[in-house]
Amino acid sequence: MKRMLSFFLSLLLVVGCGIGTASAAQGDGLTVSFKTAIYSISKETFVRWTSERASLDECGEDEYITVCAVLTNPSAAAVTLRSPYIQIDGGEKLRWANDITLKTGESAWLHVYYSRKNYLTSGLHTAALYASDGLLASGHFSIGRDWTKVFKFPTEAQIAARAADERSPYLSAWLDIDKEVRYNAYCVDFKSDYIPYSTYSCLFNGYMDLSGLKQQYRSVEGSGLFYGGLQRGDVDKGSNFILSFWDIFCTDAAGKKTTIRAKRTYPVEKTNDDDFGHEGTGAHTLLPYDWQAGRWYRMLLQCGTSETTGNTTVEQWFQDLTTNKWTHVCTYDTGLKNSCFVGSTALFSENFGKKFAAGVRSLEFTNVRIHTNEGWNDVNGVRYIYSRTTGIHEKAYGSWEAGADGNTFYMISTGVPGWGRKEMTGALTIRNRESGNPRQK
Repeated sequence: MKRMLSFFLSLLLVVGCGIGTASAAQGDGLTVSFKTAIYSISKETFVRWTSERASLDECGEDEYITVCAVLTNPSAAAVTLRSPYIQIDGGEKLRWANDITLKTGESAWLHVYYSRKNYLTSGLHTAALYASDGLLASGHFSIGRDWTKVFKFPTEAQIAARAADERSPYLSAWLDIDKEVRYNAYCVDFKSDYIPYSTYSCLFNGYMDLSGLKQQYRSVEGSGLFYGGLQRGDVDKGSNFILSFWDIFCTDAAGKKTTIRAKRTYPVEKTNDDDFGHEGTGAHTLLPYDWQAGRWYRMLLQCGTSETTGNTTVEQWFQDLTTNKWTHVCTYDTGLKNSCFVGSTALFSENFGKKFAAGVRSLEFTNVRIHTNEGWNDVNGVRYIYSRTTGIHEKAYGSWEAGADGNTFYMISTGVPGWGRKEMTGALTIRNRESGNPRQK
């Protein structure tokens, strides 16, 4: 049974319907999830569920993508929602005209009508469902980017013909954070629609503050560099989390040399990949993870203090923004006292294996936040996005593009040359759709 509740929103009641959940939560005895669906504009009827990667250009002439709040009442009694409304990205209250009552086993699909298409733009969105001005559930939904308007894609024949002799472009985006800024937490939301084998989407390539160490030692060699993100390996290796710390080499006044290597304290189990020896030496964690193309994730890095050593620790967390599930990946004792993150950091998209250089790689990111002594602060700008062609990537070649829309930074590349951007971007700015403590959303 379907009934229109207002000009802006409509409700579909479904009895005994089993729907897959996303961004699920419990509210007033209801199970609530947020999904994207295709609806008809003229008939205002449900057409089909759509994937997280679905973009606006995939809609038919009489279709649009919308967020659909899926409510199910599994309790033994009827539940009534008084004065229900939804907010998208903290915007206006989009209200239903009537109260909503769900009997036992009954479900409802609530969606935002086409007239509010200003809220139904590409990118990551937050949604919050209320009744009687009380929050029932909040979550995320995504509308995909139309990459064909940004970039020319190579054909399968061009990809197959590209010799596996060098890597594809290595793209870096440097955040607009002053070099003296010290912060003890960092958070970013990101997704990669295209993740062929040998892909690394790095979400933090930055530095630990070594000022205390430099007061203690006569000389300090090493920048305090570390980075982390998600990787997809070779055909037989799957995908994994990664967090890497480079060694720091110190010499005291007496000439005694000390190597500071970060030590993982969680998980405590040892693996064969705990240390690395290429591009320098250091410690890192590689743990398997089912990284899915087109899905938004959140990475959180936060500093603490070890109760055992008194050293600064760094924790790495990931959140799947479809399921809201948090994963504590690892914790490191950095071997540093009173340290934190300092200065600007880069996000990058890298092809680390020549064999799969021709493939298309993409990275989008938004809602970057850092935590200082003054609280959580939005980082809305990048100084530039560029293709690194020096050092280990000196011979890399291919095609690439990068930029920003109102809410998201993006970069995309292929190892097939012949088109795309030839120069770095200038400074780019967006507006975060979500701010504040990422744990409270």
